[in-house]
Amino acid sequence: MLRLFILVLGIGVIAQANILHAAKYVEVSKDNVNIRTSASSSATVIGQAAKGMVFRLIGTNNEWHEIALSSGEYRYFHASLGENVVNAPQLTSSEDVLIGTCREFVAAENRATEEATVREPDIMKQIDLDRLLTDRYKLKVFKKYDIAPARTTELTVWCVENRRLY
Repeated sequence: MLRLFILVLGIGVIAQANILHAAKYVEVSKDNVNIRTSASSSATVIGQAAKGMVFRLIGTNNEWHEIALSSGEYRYFHASLGENVVNAPQLTSSEDVLIGTCREFVAAENRATEEATVREPDIMKQIDLDRLLTDRYKLKVFKKYDIAPARTTELTVWCVENRRLY
């Protein structure tokens, strides 16, 4: 009986730990939702998300979802335009799609860095602009290949491990 109690208790603790540490996601519920640099309708728009795109949710406050994007910066969209979901879609298994995405990610990063360098002489502002442009250009790649931005980490790992393919 004691073993059964310990087993049940252990399963309960593990289940509770998994719930507490489960990633949160938010799915965009409308098309062409503005993704912004801060939680304000007057903040700079870095790009637009398509209906069905799923992002890693950092939090929701003041009616704005705070999400994580490729640059590592947190971005925002109005909470009325998204719904919390438990899981993000799995990363595609199509090697052609993954290779195309990796190629375009590299091009997006290079384009963002080049543009930021040309447009902004101040190094600190250049870094901020580079991050903004990186998110803008990569968001377009996510839309093109129908990949959930919530899978950025997995996609990046795949790209690094398979860089010989592209």
